[in-house]
Amino acid sequence: MALYSEADFTDEGARVEAGFPIPGPLEGNERVKIYQLPAVKHMACIVHHGSINTLGPVYQDVLIWIQANDCCTAGPAREVYLHYQSGGDPDQTIMEVQIPVKNIRKEISMKAPEIVTLDPFLLVGLHYLGKNEHQEITQLWQALMPRFKEIPHVAPGLHCSYGVCFPNPERLLDYYGGLPVTELGELPDGMVGKEVPSQTYGVFECHTIEDIGPTYHAIMQEWMPASGYQPADGPDFEYYTEAFDPGDPNSIFHIYFR
Repeated sequence: MALYSEADFTDEGARVEAGFPIPGPLEGNERVKIYQLPAVKHMACIVHHGSINTLGPVYQDVLIWIQANDCCTAGPAREVYLHYQSGGDPDQTIMEVQIPVKNIRKEISMKAPEIVTLDPFLLVGLHYLGKNEHQEITQLWQALMPRFKEIPHVAPGLHCSYGVCFPNPERLLDYYGGLPVTELGELPDGMVGKEVPSQTYGVFECHTIEDIGPTYHAIMQEWMPASGYQPADGPDFEYYTEAFDPGDPNSIFHIYFR
């Protein structure tokens, strides 16, 4: 198979990863990277019979379908080579083009946010720095949630978790997912501790993980220009209570925007 990450398209071309599925983890090296592709909830797929050189119209068809069905791409495009014979008739090649998709929320109800000032707090969990090209933040939470009980000194009160994103000069996602704690003592294996500074936030309501991007867009394009506020040089965070259910569109979490 091959993976094409739209984040890597430049004037010179695109980075392409060629890969093979394997039955279990292996040791990588400088040339070969081993990783698990994240689960994909919805995928737009077309099976194509014919030469690789005739794939252009196939991509055009699937992208038109995605747009017509109020979706957008949600990850690297994949080409899965179902039948290919080196040196054989190229017209006998069979490929499946797969593009992860998600529904576009056409409108975000931008209610007037509550403005709050929070004291600094401490967080223990997992850290990710990168472009989230392969849904690494989703993988971070999948790895972290089964380990919540390992985190010592969890702050008393309502059980909650935070996804905190700090500013990064290289425009990477400097993301910490974790639980609030009363002290940064001995940390569980592979986890990090972080202090989130005191800051004033606008608190915005969200219902699904897919709302996060559109909500940030609405904050910057609609609420911020009319609010009289300016963005601060500090972190934003997602705040989840234990009642939040990512599969329930009526469930609620909040974005704290600095």
